[in-house]
Amino acid sequence: MSLIDLFSTFNVTAHKETIERKYTDQIATLTKELEPYERSRNQMIKAADWRAQSIGWLGLVFMGLQTGVLARLTWFEYSWDIMEPVTYFVTYVTGMFFYAYYMVTRQVFG
Repeated sequence: MSLIDLFSTFNVTAHKETIERKYTDQIATLTKELEPYERSRNQMIKAADWRAQSIGWLGLVFMGLQTGVLARLTWFEYSWDIMEPVTYFVTYVTGMFFYAYYMVTRQVFG
């Protein structure tokens, strides 16, 4: 008796097809049930990406303005002797801001 005869005797192929059809139907049902959640998830991911991108660009603009103001004050208005402590505290406060962001969100900025 060959393996093919055993398969046909025990009707393995039909049983396999029945199980496969059952699981395919379950997958289709679950996929349909999860569809609204997937849409909601995709919207949340899009909103989170937009927010992260916006915060990143705002940070870049802030750093550029800060550099421009400090450069203007250092080279045109005052001297480095006056501006050195100011730049130290501005840098320190900026570091405190990012540390506070980390403490609130528990995520590294970026």
